[in-house]
Amino acid sequence: MIQFLSNTWVNGSNQLGKDGEANIQILILGVIIIVVSLILSLTFAKYLYDFKKNESKHKIYGVNFIIMFAISNVIAIFSGILAIILFSSAKTIFGSGSNIDNGANVAFAVIVAIIAIGFAVIVGSSVLLWFGIYKFGIALDDEKILFIGEKIAYSKITKIIDDKGKIYINYLQGIRTNKRFKLSKSSVMGQWFIQNVSATGHSIEIMNADEYFKNMNVLAKKELEDKQNQKSKDKK
Repeated sequence: MIQFLSNTWVNGSNQLGKDGEANIQILILGVIIIVVSLILSLTFAKYLYDFKKNESKHKIYGVNFIIMFAISNVIAIFSGILAIILFSSAKTIFGSGSNIDNGANVAFAVIVAIIAIGFAVIVGSSVLLWFGIYKFGIALDDEKILFIGEKIAYSKITKIIDDKGKIYINYLQGIRTNKRFKLSKSSVMGQWFIQNVSATGHSIEIMNADEYFKNMNVLAKKELEDKQNQKSKDKK
């Protein structure tokens, strides 16, 4: 367990420790920050490369969010590296001959704060990537809506709705799972999608989005039956 008081230096070393032994938990946390940040960065880079490689005629990048994500990961990696450096050279940086114990406590507090910043940035980046994936880029090819790391086949879209200043794309994930994501009509992404929605083979309808989503199973089934009935009539 990490101790916040009575920290000392490792005997015969510049490292931060406890009772003369290295406080290895700090070192491990610094390494974890670096590893997790690198995994996030490499995963995102792979998704971004695949997105860029897609030869769709309609494509838009969320440049600001891509830059924000990249900077966040750089900050996280830097935090991990800095924590390790400070841990390894704590006595040289924070030590003082007349007040060694206090210097060790100050070193510990600074390093913990840096590690906390690193983990906070990782959590923020992960949340942004998970819940705001469409903010990084959208492409419309012949078969699907493509995001950086995710896609929605046009055949899975049940309805696109305009309601209360938002565009809701309702779709089926798998066989029975109903999902949707929304775009603000006033955003760059929202305006771009409205202009290019015809590429999906769907049109935007004005209706109550929440009511539709709540009854999506029933309504989607009814629409499918209506389409099948219409096809049968057209054949006759």
